[in-house]
Amino acid sequence: MADFVGIRTRDSNGRIQAITAMPPHGTASTVVSNVSYQPFGPVSGYTLGNGQQVTRAYDANYRLTDLTSPAFTLHVARDAMGNITAIGNAPGATPATETYTYDPLYRLTQITEADGSTLESVTYNQTGDRLSKTGSGLATGNYGYNPNTHQLIATGNAARSVDANGNTTAVRQAGSVYGFGYNDRNRMAVAQLAGNTVGSYTYNALNQRVQKVANGVSQRFSYNEASQMLAEYGATNRDYIWMDGIPVANVDVANGSASISYVTADQLGTPRAIADSAGSTLWQFAYHGNPWGEMQPTSNGYVYNLHFPGQYLDTETGLNYNVNRDFDSGTGRYLQSDLIGLKGGLSTFSYVGANPLADIDPLGLSKADWKNRPMDPNGEGCINLAKRIQNLKAEIQRQIENLANNPGNLAYYAPGFSGPGGALKDSVWGHEQLLFKYQNDLANAIKQYNDRCGGRPPDCPTSNPNQSPDAFPLPPTAPAAEGSGEAVEEGVELLNTLLAE
Repeated sequence: MADFVGIRTRDSNGRIQAITAMPPHGTASTVVSNVSYQPFGPVSGYTLGNGQQVTRAYDANYRLTDLTSPAFTLHVARDAMGNITAIGNAPGATPATETYTYDPLYRLTQITEADGSTLESVTYNQTGDRLSKTGSGLATGNYGYNPNTHQLIATGNAARSVDANGNTTAVRQAGSVYGFGYNDRNRMAVAQLAGNTVGSYTYNALNQRVQKVANGVSQRFSYNEASQMLAEYGATNRDYIWMDGIPVANVDVANGSASISYVTADQLGTPRAIADSAGSTLWQFAYHGNPWGEMQPTSNGYVYNLHFPGQYLDTETGLNYNVNRDFDSGTGRYLQSDLIGLKGGLSTFSYVGANPLADIDPLGLSKADWKNRPMDPNGEGCINLAKRIQNLKAEIQRQIENLANNPGNLAYYAPGFSGPGGALKDSVWGHEQLLFKYQNDLANAIKQYNDRCGGRPPDCPTSNPNQSPDAFPLPPTAPAAEGSGEAVEEGVELLNTLLAE
């Protein structure tokens, strides 16, 4: 295949104004033109090469509220923290065609249809692991885990297996049994169905997958420096064209001739519709009822495997390659643990903190720091963020006091304190983990405030040293448990650092 070259025209501020696709021989084709932007902000509109116009409207904090185009339209309502609470067919999502409910940690818990029926409901434990899933989709039922770990071993009546590193090695789904093997970097190297190899995978030094052989057919891939897929060669020969983080076009070459199709993506950069040069729809990936990406795209035979940002659907397994890990949309989690362990958070298999409508993870490592657009310092978003910072600082102070005094006389380790369903509050170790989580959340919230609200957040209330800790129910007379001193010292040191910012 001869590669096309995407030529980008930029304004004096470095923003893309137009994109053309230049073949090795022949005439350039317009891919994107008439790109407009919000003041100091994101793209507000552009015209695709087939004439379809895409417009994007935002709220005062530059959070997308409306996206319109002939191929795909999206209208959303948001809460004060930016979580999408509803979608509809008109601005403001009124009336709503679907609503979303979250728990206090902004994890998606329920999808409700316009008639009030529940499409899907999910519960979580304290560390973010899924405890159950009811309703539509795959992997419904209660979730089971290896004791004191985040390793998923059952969904409903379907058993799963894991290796010593926590990698998922076997999955029973819809009457079929899949097996997975991994290399020494915990990357999937082979996939089997009923004992027969259906996929083998090769990676480069950057963990980018450069080749796969699926059911005997080889496919090779190339990427840019951001690990966005630029091209694939094999059964499908295609160049992918991007406008920063937005996929806008594909160039397919078959039998010596090239054709361009045009992509419309949602607020996260997930492709939702593809149309040909005449504007006819070739492919669609549903938004409604599909927050985790479980529903497969519909098409007239057009094959396109890019899904959530950074993900490529492997039809031989139903999993999504996500650069550094593999994502299972049915369970809403990765098959491999976080590469940096608990330093990445308590839930080491979690995808974007269980909020797939608001966040992305294009590298399979962590939620992307992609939303740091400026907000009004006096606006609702910054005010609520400042309140969250104050609440986190107060919670850290309470945890430090409780760990120092141990008023509940808790053991350092307690049976069932960790792992799915376990209560972190029943052990000193569990309270240390909660302290670490609050510290990480506070650091992220302060960074977000500095980046988006333009200044230092308000101070938290002064701690009262005579105040009785309220996290443990017993009077503060018991000695500190062995092993808790290090966590207290680290907590005090970090809190002082954060308070000084």
